[in-house]
Amino acid sequence: MLVFIVPVFANVYQQFHATLPAVTQMLVTLSFVVVHYGGLDFHTVLRKARAAEEYDDFKARLFKTYETGSLADITALVMQDFKGEVHRLDDLFEEERRRIIGIVLQERFADYQSTFDRMTTVDEDMLNTLGRLHYPIPAALKAVAASALDHRIHEAVNDLPAEGTVERINGILLAGKAWGYVPGDREALATKLG
Repeated sequence: MLVFIVPVFANVYQQFHATLPAVTQMLVTLSFVVVHYGGLDFHTVLRKARAAEEYDDFKARLFKTYETGSLADITALVMQDFKGEVHRLDDLFEEERRRIIGIVLQERFADYQSTFDRMTTVDEDMLNTLGRLHYPIPAALKAVAASALDHRIHEAVNDLPAEGTVERINGILLAGKAWGYVPGDREALATKLG
């Protein structure tokens, strides 16, 4: 049985149990703790499981340090009181590494998209005025706005079965017409609509 102490995004630690693949033909009891510093920076320590009392004591101290200390304090606690094999993202099998990178990047791109949407909403009148005046739109401004409108169109296309009308898509296209917006991935869009 594996015992994991894993930080979850909601700032809560959970304990999971799983068995190793049948290939090993044996059951091993292990514990590990993962400290996620952000992005793709992880510090993982793997060791043989200890008595339940020791586990509970370490878990309580880890929670307390998490609530009252810094990330450096957590790292120091793990390094001092949870000795074992240290691993990083590079140490994972390629398939698992790709899965974790995909999760982290998906969250990061969602943050970008939210920022782009907010910026585009704020700058929409300026974009339309620049377009109407035939003034060259700065490339960065146009790229952010185009990305935001691409995202809005893809959401509208995904919602088509429920909405049953293309009015929302037409509104998005019309909003970008003044400054020369052209949907970015027209082939993917055509495939979804086709």
